[in-house]
This record gives sequence, structure tokens and C-alpha cells, in this order.
Amino acid sequence: MNNVDYRYSLEHLKFGKIDLTRNPKAAEKYKINTHALSKQLPTLILFKNGEEEMRRPLIGSKGKLTPFSFTFVSIE
Repeated sequence: MNNVDYRYSLEHLKFGKIDLTRNPKAAEKYKINTHALSKQLPTLILFKNGEEEMRRPLIGSKGKLTPFSFTFVSIE
């Protein structure tokens, strides 16, 4: 993908940052709503062996977001 930022990567742990306004196909692929009023941004997704393991904020079964506060402690 273009514009992926890997400067936070470690040997066995890779971090990437994607600007979804420049990569709308990535937003579509990972089901992230980029509308200005969306509460899905920022979104953190943890992948293990290429499969999604965890996502914040969570999206419930009815498509409703579970509130999540992006603080250093909650992300750690």
C-alpha cells in the first residue's frame, strides 16, 4: 500500500499507519467509515499472521460502535 508508515516496527511486531483519505480502498477493505462525522477514526487493528485479531473501537453485531478512549494506557 502507498503511504504506509513502518517506522515503529520491531523484528516480530510491525506497526503501520495508513492515511485512509489517500487510500480509500484500504478503508473499504477493513470496513472503516471515513466520513467526517464517523467515530471510527482513529481505528487500531491488530493482525496476527495476516488475520484480524482485535480492533478498537469495536463494532457491535448491529453495526454500533463501542466507545473507546485513545489514551496511552488504554492502547498499551
